Amino acid sequence: MNPVDRSFGVSLALASENVVLTSVKPRTGATEAGVALPALDLPLDHEKANEASACIGHREMLIVERIEAGLPDRSYHNVNDMIAAHGGELVAGWMLEYVPNVLIRAARHAVWRDQDGVLFDVTPVRRPADQTRSTFAPDEETLLDYIASLPVEDRYVVLARDADVRSVAVQYKRNIAAQRKLLARIVADFRYEIRPGGGLQGPSLLENYPDLSQEVDDSYFKMHRYRRRVLQRYFPEEAAALAAMAPSARARKPVPTSGRPSTAGS
Repeated sequence: MNPVDRSFGVSLALASENVVLTSVKPRTGATEAGVALPALDLPLDHEKANEASACIGHREMLIVERIEAGLPDRSYHNVNDMIAAHGGELVAGWMLEYVPNVLIRAARHAVWRDQDGVLFDVTPVRRPADQTRSTFAPDEETLLDYIASLPVEDRYVVLARDADVRSVAVQYKRNIAAQRKLLARIVADFRYEIRPGGGLQGPSLLENYPDLSQEVDDSYFKMHRYRRRVLQRYFPEEAAALAAMAPSARARKPVPTSGRPSTAGS
């Protein structure tokens, strides 16, 4: 997660280039939150590539060399840093990846076009060593407004006939819908100021918008609960390794902030 403002109860950050709101600290390891499914870059010849293209408006998918010059989950920032140092321009669009036999995901992303017109993905992702090129579909309609950007929903193609996999997508959609409603209210509320690059100044969202804040939190934790089940079912070795990283985390429960300063961090 990117740095967040710690001056109020509900934390705000930029993840996948969207404002993300949660009133409790995201955790890693074997807890309900922070579970990531192992993904690979989507090959253009994948049997469901046409469906993946359709879910983002039939945008052309390209293979882009990844040089990883920045930080994870900050593609817009990383590209702007490259432009400041080397010129070129930002190209907005979608990064396409897949969890084998589980799902395909298209997420808002940006890559760098150098002064010779060559595209590079300068944002690192968790991939095997032989995965050095990103699958990217340009789409200027996803261009990010840092000040008041409503979250752009990831697009999914479900590959597995599995209720838990479908539930991951359902809870994700629920979470994004709640975030969009909450952020729209924040933008219209003079008491709050959204800062470029991540951060929010204002009173506790948990106190002022309790229903939406709780909806964001509930869907967030349920989404990761279903992800954990999927990880255990399809990737048992990864699930075991994740659990071993924090064996005591299973006993911890989320602690709501109730208006206290957030402890969310990177």
